[in-house]
Amino acid sequence: MLPLAAALLSCDLFPATVTVPVVVPRTPPAWEAAWGPAHFTLSWRFAGGSEAHAAPVAAGERVHITLPRLPPVALRAQAVWVEGGGPALEPGDRLATAGAVWPFDATSSGRRRCERSVSLSFACGPTAEVTWRLLEAGVDLRRFSADRLSAEIADRLPADPWALDIERVVRAIGDGAMRVTYVRPVATKEVSLTVPPGIWFRASPFAEPVTGDAGMPPLPVGVTVLWASSHRRLVVDVDERGRAWLAETVR
Repeated sequence: MLPLAAALLSCDLFPATVTVPVVVPRTPPAWEAAWGPAHFTLSWRFAGGSEAHAAPVAAGERVHITLPRLPPVALRAQAVWVEGGGPALEPGDRLATAGAVWPFDATSSGRRRCERSVSLSFACGPTAEVTWRLLEAGVDLRRFSADRLSAEIADRLPADPWALDIERVVRAIGDGAMRVTYVRPVATKEVSLTVPPGIWFRASPFAEPVTGDAGMPPLPVGVTVLWASSHRRLVVDVDERGRAWLAETVR
C-alpha cells in the first residue's frame, strides 16, 4: 500500500486531461529585424477533438493549457504582429509555425518530476504540422512516432526542416506506406526571374533571404509568397516546366 499511497500523493493516477506548461518561442532574428518582435497565437489539435486556441502570447512567454492525456496532441504557435506591423500577409498566407507534439516533445520538471512542460520550436514545427494534418483528417495515429519523424527531419534536413515535402509525408503516413526516404525536400525548379529591389523573406525562418544580387533561388511548382520589410508582397508562380511569373503588391 505504501507505493500506491506515495503515487496518490505525488501525481494523479491517469486523469483524462493534464495541465501542461507551454513555452512559446522567441521571434526569429530575421523576422524581428524586418518586422519587430511578434506575439504568438497558440493552438492545438487532438484525436476526436476540434482545434483549440489560446489568446496571443508574448514571445518567450510560458502559459498553462489543458490537454487530453492520450497522445498525440499537435501544438502550433503562429507569429502575429499588432497595429499593422509584420509582413504584408493576405488571406491564405501563413508563415512557418513553431510547434511540438505532446507528449513526445515534453520534458519533466518540478520538484517531484511530475510536471511535464513543452517548449515549442520552429525546428519541431514540421513534425507538428504533419501530426496536425493527420489528426484533422481523422487518421489513426496510435502507432505514429513523432519523435522518430523529428529525428529523421533533423538528420536529413539540418539547414531548413521546413524544406520538407510535408504533403508527401502526410499522404504516405495516411496511406500506411511511409518510408524514411520520403523525408526529403520538396522538389524545386530552376527559375529565371529578376528579383525586385529589397530583401525578401520566405515562409521558413531558416531560409536565406532573397535579394537581387543572389537572384531567385529554385522554387517548388505552384505559388510561393515572399515578403519584404517595407509592407511589400511578392507572389511567384512556377509551372511544371519551370516557367515562372511574379507579381508584386504593396499593403
